[in-house]
Amino acid sequence: MANDVQISPDAERQRRGKVLYRLLFILIAVVALIVSALLLDLPRRFLGDVFGSAALSSGGGASASVYYDLPEASVTLVAESTFTVVNLTITLELERADQLQAVEGFLPQYTDATYLLLSGLTRDDLRGTAALSYLRQELLFRFRKISPSLPIQQVLFTGINIQ
Repeated sequence: MANDVQISPDAERQRRGKVLYRLLFILIAVVALIVSALLLDLPRRFLGDVFGSAALSSGGGASASVYYDLPEASVTLVAESTFTVVNLTITLELERADQLQAVEGFLPQYTDATYLLLSGLTRDDLRGTAALSYLRQELLFRFRKISPSLPIQQVLFTGINIQ
């Protein structure tokens, strides 16, 4: 009879509520971690690019990338009598240093593709991380189409200024 402790229904409901809140908190934390990993593009960094070359070399170590800075692109967007100036600085990530010379041969086409893409956008098209991710993927697609023999690993934004 010493262990005959009865719990009221209200206390039992409160206990269950606390357990549900803890489970909900853990679920939200896990979802937030997954979403942030996807936004930071971590799966591609660790597993390799599905559409291009792998992030890890076959020799077991990470390959050393080289970078080429494209000239800054400055475009004025006009929409309903408002002007928006977009300054974009892009760096191309390449696999090897000997590919830097080839990039210079395609520089006019890269510049043209960048200006054409930016001039077709509005200020609203450039809002948020999803828009910048789209812009990065679209530039990568266009650059790879211009120079299919040159394996561009990634298009990196080193400067974005929207005024």
